[in-house]
Amino acid sequence: MSLQNLKVHYESNKIDYDSLIKSTRIAGEYTDNAVLDIVVPNYHRDSYCATTIKHLISSLEYLDTPLRYNLIIMSFNESKLLESLALENDLVYLCCAEFPTIHDNEFSRAFSFNLPYNYLKLSSKWIMCHDSDLLVDDQFMLNILESMEESKTWVQPYNGKRVSNLNKEDTDKLLSGHNLTLSSLEVSYPQAGAPGGSILVPTDLFKQVGGYDPELFWGYGPEDSMFWVKLEHMFSHFDSIPKCHVGNALYSENTTVYHLSHPPSYTNKDYSKFKVIHDSFFRLTHEDRTELLKFKKNLYDNGYV
Repeated sequence: MSLQNLKVHYESNKIDYDSLIKSTRIAGEYTDNAVLDIVVPNYHRDSYCATTIKHLISSLEYLDTPLRYNLIIMSFNESKLLESLALENDLVYLCCAEFPTIHDNEFSRAFSFNLPYNYLKLSSKWIMCHDSDLLVDDQFMLNILESMEESKTWVQPYNGKRVSNLNKEDTDKLLSGHNLTLSSLEVSYPQAGAPGGSILVPTDLFKQVGGYDPELFWGYGPEDSMFWVKLEHMFSHFDSIPKCHVGNALYSENTTVYHLSHPPSYTNKDYSKFKVIHDSFFRLTHEDRTELLKFKKNLYDNGYV
């Protein structure tokens, strides 16, 4: 797919954020100028999201030094469970009743990370885009804090080889409220691959690459990997599809996360089409990639006026 074709995709699928903001409701209070904004999306996975949020809160409470943060639940279905959890713990609950029309009323994970930036005018120094099915232990936020203090460009705060996949039985127990020690659970480990699940990035850099790409991907697909390679492009040159996307960022070698059991993303009927779009980015020249990112940022800026 050529540079011009990718521009056409972006342009023809651009999103009217203003109208979608009008259908978004907020509960809780956003704190300006926090150090970190954590965004966790939800779409009819209320118990998954609630379990993930509780583990994030526990890890935040484990810090010796208080951290100024906003934990933002971005839900695309009304959820009394998540709204109550937000209000009880001084979090932010956003609920949007609509999807972009280009998505044919399908959930877009990519859109779920862009909308909070628009609605709340995020003012933090860092943003963490974190999945609703990824549990963390108490050490997790210590590693996040260390990454921010070291001013790394961006980071996936765990190593791809340290994702612990939980089985369905233990997932069901956790979702039903059982207090299980994560490190004691039986897990399987995936092969290391493209980044995703949780990405920590400076807010200015998030905007500089035009955020995520709901114009290109909806449902669950390669949106994390596309976001990551755009970050890579800002700081490095590459001319082919790399075996492992690391760029100037680092994986954290000493952090394990726990992935709740659920159907895989490749059940998305459009996944093969999205993969073609994703891979075409690598086949552009360095100059064309730079031009495409400038083009996307312009769309992004216009959508956030």
